[in-house]
Amino acid sequence: MMDLSAAQAGRDNITSAGDMGLFLRLLYRGQVLSPVISATIINTMQRQQIRDKLPALIPEDIVIAHKTGDLPGVEHDAGIIYIPKRPCILVVLTDNLSDNRAGACLIAKIAKSVYSHFCLAE
Repeated sequence: MMDLSAAQAGRDNITSAGDMGLFLRLLYRGQVLSPVISATIINTMQRQQIRDKLPALIPEDIVIAHKTGDLPGVEHDAGIIYIPKRPCILVVLTDNLSDNRAGACLIAKIAKSVYSHFCLAE
């Protein structure tokens, strides 16, 4: 969440790929507050309409529950990719981008590579 006054006071919102991965793992296991709340959050994330990052190069029939983020010079996407028999969690955080579109494309390519790896491993 953007809180410019907090950021100016030195209290900016930060996260890490590890933090996001842990949260998504707990969410997937139904351990974020309760199984019902976890399922509600996942359902909301599955309806994400910004699809130019993790889902961009993955077949449309593969369900992805994800949350994007962007600012000038920053592109993020974190989610659960429901690869048949082998769901996986993928978090890609970028910064210092001179071109945001390049960051979104990079995230899409990483997701495609992960998807391909897990599909070939079947």
